[in-house]
Amino acid sequence: MSDRFTTQEWEIVSALPEQAAIAAAVSDGVAVFGTLKEIAEGAEALHEGGAAFPDNQLIAAIMAAMVAAVEEEKAALDMDAEGGPPPDSLPVDTLPEADIEPDTDVEPEIADELAKTAAPGDAVLAIEAPDVDPRDPRGFVHEVLANAMQTREILAAKADAGEAAEYTQWILGVVDRVINRTKTGSFLGIGGKRVDADEAEYRANLVKALGANQ
Repeated sequence: MSDRFTTQEWEIVSALPEQAAIAAAVSDGVAVFGTLKEIAEGAEALHEGGAAFPDNQLIAAIMAAMVAAVEEEKAALDMDAEGGPPPDSLPVDTLPEADIEPDTDVEPEIADELAKTAAPGDAVLAIEAPDVDPRDPRGFVHEVLANAMQTREILAAKADAGEAAEYTQWILGVVDRVINRTKTGSFLGIGGKRVDADEAEYRANLVKALGANQ
């Protein structure tokens, strides 16, 4: 994709699918650390949804980047477990809990929990999840919507219309699965609404930001 996008453009376009999934999980105002099931659902949906567009080069490139990120993270974790490079040379996500600086938002147990699931994309989301400030999950949602608008402009200039439409369909499909994963306001799964007003508003705003017709 380097021949089509600048480094900055590619970072925005390739990161949006994961960001949109995480934003869907926290769009109801609940911090990411309380939405593990929704995040795991988003990881699975990313991979299953991406596989539904085998001829889309843009989606294929993003999927490949996600797999590479998982492999890199696993390699770093294995190296750390085997007494590899000193902690200062490792990403903060891979450090043992005792080595993490105080007052950071990183929660290693999130990565540990998601690493137990089958989908390799879970590890990617575990890396990205701590970027959500648990005190302000809606701030992250607003950031994602801004990135979606930028992505729309980038794809309009540098991607085929059909390719861009499938990319948008992929993202919205992931978001739909995430916001339908659990009921908001329920107790032990009883009662509550499948999609609350905040989640519906997020999806509507994402559709508008991406310029989709749905």
